[in-house]
Amino acid sequence: REDQDAAESLGINTHYYKMLSLAIAAFWTGVAGSLYMNYMGFIDPDVVFSLHDISIMAILVGIVGGVGTIHGPAVGAFVMVTVQELFRSGFFGLFKFLAKATGSSTIGRIAETITGAHILGFGILVVVVILVLPNGIVGDWPKIRNAFFRTKPAT
Repeated sequence: REDQDAAESLGINTHYYKMLSLAIAAFWTGVAGSLYMNYMGFIDPDVVFSLHDISIMAILVGIVGGVGTIHGPAVGAFVMVTVQELFRSGFFGLFKFLAKATGSSTIGRIAETITGAHILGFGILVVVVILVLPNGIVGDWPKIRNAFFRTKPAT
């Protein structure tokens, strides 16, 4: 990974491993595409070739979870999808409930607009993660664990 010339001088066929990694990446890209199509329910050029939501999500998953870690993207995906679904559901209908309970038109307008504000939630989450956890959630897990589960000395 670091020095292709050194690997070739040791007799390792780097071309083979490049093609193997390309094939593995293409396979998983195809699996992800088929799952995404199943999730969307149809295929449309606007859906397939729209880069704003999918590309941003793919980059932010790595940043939030932790770049350079094995479990980082999985943790990042869990956090990002959770944030996205919280906004899409209007925080599980909390704002709609408050609007009906109080009769407030302001809360009603917030309930209508909060479902499309998941990009704002992503932005806030990424800024907080970059400032507080520069190595991502997995990379700075000991820091998070010590902050929430701080043990007192025995003496």
